[in-house]
Amino acid sequence: MEIPISLFVCLGISAALAVGLPIVLAIYGKVRWRAAFPLRAAALGALSFVIAVLVLESLLHSVVFSAFPTLSLRPIPYTLYGCLAAGLFEETARYLCLRLLCRRQGGSAALGLAYGVGHGGIESLLLAGAPLVSSLATLAAVNGKTDAQLAALLGGQDMADTLRSQVEALSTAPAWQNLLGGYERAVALALHLALSVLVWMAASGRLPRWFVFVAMGLHALANVPAALVQCGVLSNPLLAEGLITLASGLAVWYVSALYAKCRTLPAAGGAAGGGQAP
Repeated sequence: MEIPISLFVCLGISAALAVGLPIVLAIYGKVRWRAAFPLRAAALGALSFVIAVLVLESLLHSVVFSAFPTLSLRPIPYTLYGCLAAGLFEETARYLCLRLLCRRQGGSAALGLAYGVGHGGIESLLLAGAPLVSSLATLAAVNGKTDAQLAALLGGQDMADTLRSQVEALSTAPAWQNLLGGYERAVALALHLALSVLVWMAASGRLPRWFVFVAMGLHALANVPAALVQCGVLSNPLLAEGLITLASGLAVWYVSALYAKCRTLPAAGGAAGGGQAP
């Protein structure tokens, strides 16, 4: 079985983005803003994603899909439920954590960015980085192997045939489509950084607390294209990524405009800045 080199290259680029970008951003933030960019905020962001999404939201999905087994076949209710659930769980966790961090440190927007790197970074690593690296390792292991070698390697012809069909599905699709996974993670990470700054402004008193609901709405909106893909309404990958980019870009622009207006305002209660503001 021969794997096209273009497939390795495109998967490798996506894996490098999904794994490397959060690490680069964490290093840059720490060097650029020093104490104002606490790595414990990034760690808390990562932990909150695991608890809020992989544990609590997953439990809710189990209950809901058990009660409504045909929900995924109904695009509008499925999209509304999935997007609102994501916004509710992630932004509630983001607010609670940033509220706690603001009470202890106050700080600048770099605090929100640090949280966003952790929250979006662990999502990138777990949901894209790990599967992409696993796919690369699998392709490298089977590349150049004959059917007999594959069967011996995997312990049976049935497993070899299953793996072959999976690899052929990857190989027959245009190689460039495998770049979209890394691109999507970069866009999602930008969204998480923007939402973290928005929620930080609400948690620190620079904006009213109800802006947390704005963050939930922006998060839900950005998830709509992915939900439409999952329920089969949207099949064009470029269109889906374009819509995700548009929604995320609007969120980044909106948060940037809000921050420009209120960056000079003190936090409610007179919290002092924790370092150079970004």
